[in-house]
Amino acid sequence: MNLPLRLCEAMGDLRSDYGLSDMEQPLLREVFEIWCGLRGGRRIPRVETLDPLHFLRFSANLVVCDVLDDGDVEFRIAGESVTSARGASLRGIRVRTVAQERGQNLSVQQYLDAARLAEPAYYDGPSLMFGKAYLRCQRILLPFVDEDGRCRKILGVLVFGARPAHDPDKTAAKP
Repeated sequence: MNLPLRLCEAMGDLRSDYGLSDMEQPLLREVFEIWCGLRGGRRIPRVETLDPLHFLRFSANLVVCDVLDDGDVEFRIAGESVTSARGASLRGIRVRTVAQERGQNLSVQQYLDAARLAEPAYYDGPSLMFGKAYLRCQRILLPFVDEDGRCRKILGVLVFGARPAHDPDKTAAKP
């Protein structure tokens, strides 16, 4: 995707601002670029700009979540890759329900923080899927806000792969 230089510079700043500089997965970078293009001069894009057609080609790796008034997050859409990695559909499941099933963990907290802070979140590390071994998961969670600046939707893109070999110099966060 070719973006104007001004937008590319802003994306660079945003990557640093949100700790996304290490984002290596091309799919995640491309989704982040689209999200940046939807901002319309704002720090975070408005929920009305979330058009599924913008992200159709990423549908296998996509999750779309509603942020509920109680602060919980509910999965509305989960792509085939996400469903396959989990072993079951996430559709209609609340993040706090996942926390009850698996315990509070980094993944759960990232969704809740993205909703509460209305800021993008990036993760690259191990993720334990239900009944399966740990997989490497690279994900980005991108918030969309209402006119009052409250996060109402989260667009997530998750890419799974084999768990990387253990690197003793890097302490991986537990899922």
